[in-house]
Amino acid sequence: MLVALSPVGPVEAERDLADDEFSCPLCQHLVVLKRGRVKIAHFAHAPGADCIAVGESPRHLLAKKVLAEQFRGLGYHVELEQIHSDGERRVDVAVWSDKSRQWVAVEVQDSPISVEAMKARAQLDRRAGFLGTAWVWTGRRFDLLLPIQDGAEARIPPEMRWFNNRYKAGVFLLDAPNEEMWWVQFGSAGREGSSYDWYEQGGTLSGVDYPGRTLVATKRLFPERVSFRLEPIESPWHKPHKPDWGIVFTP
Repeated sequence: MLVALSPVGPVEAERDLADDEFSCPLCQHLVVLKRGRVKIAHFAHAPGADCIAVGESPRHLLAKKVLAEQFRGLGYHVELEQIHSDGERRVDVAVWSDKSRQWVAVEVQDSPISVEAMKARAQLDRRAGFLGTAWVWTGRRFDLLLPIQDGAEARIPPEMRWFNNRYKAGVFLLDAPNEEMWWVQFGSAGREGSSYDWYEQGGTLSGVDYPGRTLVATKRLFPERVSFRLEPIESPWHKPHKPDWGIVFTP
């Protein structure tokens, strides 16, 4: 985790942060500031903690730190690991949108996640007052889709297909070590049909036709590097009385 509570309030982990007594904002358990030379500075729970914030990967921590730095560089107000007022969820990076005058949630996903879990998180964010949720993939999902040439094919995980189908916006991949955001759009991939002929016993010509088909999970990929600037977009299901905003990164 990158944020802990100190006697004077929330603080972000930094190598030069003064020694103090820190606790987890979620579970109030004691946490220790780690200043490793390889890993980024972060807080780790002391033994005995039972908390959803235990065991974050170094890759996930780095992604959150890079996002926060890039957003702040663009002039956004940012809060790392903002906790919903009811304590139900912790947003990886919360960004204040001057355009919409609302917070947007940015979620880093570096491992597989079910579509139902994505829907549940996005719904919790909306109920907590967030305009919408931006999804950023790293880790194995990044390795699956990048680096890749324009038009190459890959099998797209269900959660990525759901986001693309919901907002018609492709998906966004973070190369955290190089501080780059990539937008990958999907194109249809298909297979041509085929026909087979043969002669039955007695000389009768027979055959079968297999029609061409469009593949559901496999898509053609078109990657493009984009900025870290955020933009809300309406989904096809957006209605004034039932808003459905997606949050995307702009070129």
